[in-house]
Amino acid sequence: MKAVTTAAGIEVTAYCDELVEAHRIFSAVMWPNKRRRREEKYVRWKFRGPEKGIVDGLLLAVSNGKVIGQLGLIPVKVICNGKEKSSQWACDLMVDPEHRREGVGRLLFETAFSREMMTIGNNPSSGAEALMLKSGFRKISSGRLMVFPVKASHILKWVIPAKFRFLNPAFSGAMQVYFSYKASKLVPTGNVFKECTIDELSELISGVRDRADESGVVHDKRFLEWRA
Repeated sequence: MKAVTTAAGIEVTAYCDELVEAHRIFSAVMWPNKRRRREEKYVRWKFRGPEKGIVDGLLLAVSNGKVIGQLGLIPVKVICNGKEKSSQWACDLMVDPEHRREGVGRLLFETAFSREMMTIGNNPSSGAEALMLKSGFRKISSGRLMVFPVKASHILKWVIPAKFRFLNPAFSGAMQVYFSYKASKLVPTGNVFKECTIDELSELISGVRDRADESGVVHDKRFLEWRA
């Protein structure tokens, strides 16, 4: 992609070999407890990029050689009104706190929209959601989220607003008892888990998708080979 430079000297460009170290420094500060976010191999896998060169799925805002913001745009296909569309899944928006009132987030989204393809997202933080709505996103009903509840605390992080996170330990303790009880019932009732190939799984998912009328990401064989 072509880099975009503002009058303030902020450049928006794609992740590339020359910015690996600058992005690593940025990620170590923004996500100190998530080591994988600073690993080049993980970054290139998550945003579906090549082993070397430009990763179009990760936009970086750069000022004087320093990464001050990022926006992930994972390439996906979306089925909408029965038709598949090339799309980009917006995620991992982060701006250096020292630059959060300089329009960096808005600039990242403007650059993303200039690609002229559908941009989607899911479960943003309250701050990211406010910026996304201002930038032109709108809320729609989509597919459902289904999980095998192993750790209640992990699921609660998705549904409890940040300002109420202090309640998470109390709620998750009570819910974990229920989840453990339900899980213990799986074996006695004769539930069977079967291993299957990517081809078999892709066929099963396609069958479910064909019977539903909801919009959502296409989980085809190529998607599964990347994600699973």
